[in-house]
Amino acid sequence: MSGYAETQASALWRLDLDDAARRHRLDLSDAAALPERERQVAVASWLGRMVNETRSARVFAALKGQARDAGLSGATVAELARFEAEELRHGELCAAAAVALGGSAVQVVERGPDVPDHELEDSLEGLLRNVLSISCLSETVAVALIQAERLESGPRALQRLLREILADEVGHARAGWRLLDELAPRLGSARRDRLSAWLALAFGHLEAHELRELAPGPAPSALAEAYGVCDGDRARQLFLTTVHSVIIPGLERRGLHAGWAWQHRQATCCSARDLYAPMRLSSGGGRSGGGDGATDSDGAGLGVADVVARWGTWRLQRAVPGARAGSSARRRSGIGRRRTVR
Repeated sequence: MSGYAETQASALWRLDLDDAARRHRLDLSDAAALPERERQVAVASWLGRMVNETRSARVFAALKGQARDAGLSGATVAELARFEAEELRHGELCAAAAVALGGSAVQVVERGPDVPDHELEDSLEGLLRNVLSISCLSETVAVALIQAERLESGPRALQRLLREILADEVGHARAGWRLLDELAPRLGSARRDRLSAWLALAFGHLEAHELRELAPGPAPSALAEAYGVCDGDRARQLFLTTVHSVIIPGLERRGLHAGWAWQHRQATCCSARDLYAPMRLSSGGGRSGGGDGATDSDGAGLGVADVVARWGTWRLQRAVPGARAGSSARRRSGIGRRRTVR
């Protein structure tokens, strides 16, 4: 996950999960069929995920403290503590995949930014900023991407691993949406307006993070994809589909001006044209590159039809209470059933 609105960079960090990875005894011996270059790419992919998942544990640790300070129930605080432990286990599982593919689960990386405390007098509003960024945005996107990856994975061991991670991520996303619903009576129009304005920053960070992680271009082969190498072009399309078909409508139904916030999102690293220029959007009249032209607020022109049919954003219905995942895309494309995944 770890795509939350960031504050500051921090020191280098040596992450060593080699021993923990080997305890999982993940068997990917069939990966011997992978060409060496593709094996190395797969190892690097799982190591990157190992780092991100482990960082995410720090995110929920901070959120746990903020929930306590905002006066939320002990049950909510305990749930966030469980999420912290789950993210640590996800890091170990990703490390196990890297080691099973012949890599070493040792990385020296930046520790990553701290979860912002926002320094607001209103501790509840500060907490909700982070809940929106972490659960309603980042974890909801994670559900779609991991479900897509699970559908493409080949070895049963990887399918089981991804199924476990996916089940947890669904819980992390649902918790945020549920908390937003529970706290709705306490928000009022002024708080909603302020949260909506802040969403423009959160959306900017989400977009920059996801497009930085999802490198453009197809997977080198179907076999590499089966072992965890991402098809960046399709993953980017799925990210955008999730934002337009699930996240924005879900937030709008809860009284936040999410469509406006997306349109006014604040770029955090470079221009939208630079971010999207490598993309090649397929079907539905999508453009190649073109900045914000590739991200119309209703999702039209995104080339989502094939993505929704192939990767199944229906899974998001479990992540977002009340979601009608992908329904508008299905109506435009006539999609009504799941296709067979190669």
